[in-house]
Amino acid sequence: MAVSLVVEDYAGLRSVVCQHLAGRGHTPVPASAGAEALKQATRRSPSVAPLDLRLPDTDGLELFNALRHERPSIVGVIMAAYASVPSAVECLHAGISEYVEKPFDLDALTLVIERLVKVPARDLEQSGIRAMVVPSYRRLALTVVCEIEDQSSITSFPAWGRAAGAAESTVRSW
Repeated sequence: MAVSLVVEDYAGLRSVVCQHLAGRGHTPVPASAGAEALKQATRRSPSVAPLDLRLPDTDGLELFNALRHERPSIVGVIMAAYASVPSAVECLHAGISEYVEKPFDLDALTLVIERLVKVPARDLEQSGIRAMVVPSYRRLALTVVCEIEDQSSITSFPAWGRAAGAAESTVRSW
């Protein structure tokens, strides 16, 4: 399957994610910091990179930008312990394909990675807007909908109701 550059400073989580990916047929390449990740990426040519948002020497978004500079086709997944809507929006606008909050389900993370690497490169080039924008809006819409505790407030704002409906339709189509 895919070569996955797993960048996480917490050794226990990094090890578990790598073991889980290896068990599903992927080739995990572990790294604990940004500098190490850049060296590993040069040697191993990963197609996907699950990245911790906060690393000792950089942050996941800066690292993703550096990785993408060297390898434009790499797909990024941010793993955030301190997740927030503004952080998610910033990451998604920068080209991160998925933003997952810690703690996360390993099977769910693996399914996200598998879905992202199944899209052939030619399809990404031909339908770049769909490949990059739709997941961003889907994740953002889901985040917004999940943040609203009182579902009746959605119907009082027509735009929110449309966003919730669009998010639900998009999720069902994926």
